[in-house]
Amino acid sequence: MPAAAKTQTDWKAADGTAMLFRTSALERDSFAREGVPVAYVDNLADRLGESRSKLYVLLRIPRATAARKKSADQRLNLDSSDRVIGFAKLIGQVETIIQESGDPEGFDAAQWLKGWISRPLPALGNRMPQEFMDTSDGREMISQILARSQSGAFS
Repeated sequence: MPAAAKTQTDWKAADGTAMLFRTSALERDSFAREGVPVAYVDNLADRLGESRSKLYVLLRIPRATAARKKSADQRLNLDSSDRVIGFAKLIGQVETIIQESGDPEGFDAAQWLKGWISRPLPALGNRMPQEFMDTSDGREMISQILARSQSGAFS
């Protein structure tokens, strides 16, 4: 879907995590520059079975800012949008891995990722992946660990 076609209604209507994983970096950059609606973050929180407040903390989005932008029907700034898109992209990556690796019936990628990011990993010096959600390099490192786990190449 072209970046220009991604309206606020589109963000609310579909989760779009697999789409965000499969789309080009250029399009994701465009989405971030346009800004992500706070409602999308709230939808992600619902999908994770997590409170909005906890997801805001994980993605370093000030709760007051989110509330203000939501009530004014404004979008998040570039940095916050980039973190939201990067996190949603990780959910999409897990969805894609499961689609490609076996039977996705009944598998909830968001719930799985929520649990996985809160466990220490040897590949991270026994730190939790959730500690790396606030930077693009951190999310890329987590994405690479997920990709290696699909191929069986653990580090």
